[in-house]
Amino acid sequence: MPLLYATVEHRGWILAIEECLSGERAAPPALDPHECAFGRWLDSVLANPHELGSERLTELDQLHQKVHALAIELLRLHRGDRRDEAQAGLARLNALRDQTLVAMETFLKAL
Repeated sequence: MPLLYATVEHRGWILAIEECLSGERAAPPALDPHECAFGRWLDSVLANPHELGSERLTELDQLHQKVHALAIELLRLHRGDRRDEAQAGLARLNALRDQTLVAMETFLKAL
C-alpha cells in the first residue's frame, strides 16, 4: 500500500476514534497498531528498513504506537464513564496525529 493511501487511512482512523468518543459510532476501529491500514503498511516497510531509511521509519513507528496507546486509553476512559476526560484527551490525540502526519510528509519528501 502506498504511503499516501496509508496517510488517508490514518486520518480516517483518528476520525473513527473521535466518533466513538462522541457516541456517533458504537465500535472502534482496529486498536492493534499492526492491524490498522497504516500499521500494515508500516510493518511491510519495516521488514526492509534500509531501503527507505530506518531512522525515519523508527520515528513513524514510535509516533504510530503512541497514537494507538492514547486512543486505547481515551476509549477506556469513555467506557468508564469518564467521558469528559476522554473528550479532553482528544487534543493530545490530534496533536499526535499532526506530528505523525508531518513525519509522514517528511518521509515522502525524502523518498
